[in-house]
Amino acid sequence: MSKKSKQKNNHSHSNNKPEGNSNHGKKLAKKDYEEELARLQLELVKMQTWIEEKGLKLVLIFEGRDAAGKGGTIKRITEPLNPRGCKVVALERSSSLTAVGTTVPGSRR
Repeated sequence: MSKKSKQKNNHSHSNNKPEGNSNHGKKLAKKDYEEELARLQLELVKMQTWIEEKGLKLVLIFEGRDAAGKGGTIKRITEPLNPRGCKVVALERSSSLTAVGTTVPGSRR
């Protein structure tokens, strides 16, 4: 076995099953989807509480083509969060990724 193939096979994720209920691109049954969404939303609420307790801040950026379902995804994910600690903002399309850090509303430098 060559050195490159050994290195490729030594990745920690190469033989491990991913966390969560990954269906590898297959559509989940509605019941399974609702259960997984509820589980992940609970984890997000826990994370929001922890972030607020520690006085930290977090920015999540969803990037994708228009009409790719980002709005609905963001709505479902953020639904259970405390609105005082969660703000959803639509950013204008930037010409480069380096501009993202300067266009996030409410960010302080």
